[in-house]
Amino acid sequence: MEGSDCIKEKRVFIFFELQRRVAHQSQNQRSIFFNQKMKEISSIEKKRP
Repeated sequence: MEGSDCIKEKRVFIFFELQRRVAHQSQNQRSIFFNQKMKEISSIEKKRP
């Protein structure tokens, strides 16, 4: 599997995992948390050569 596909898969997985995990929280908390995670993921991607 190509690298970028792998990242997409991971991102989708994380997305659904987060949705499931924070389903009981308020919409606001959820979006704050989710944006945080997306920033983490993109900073990890940028570090890769």
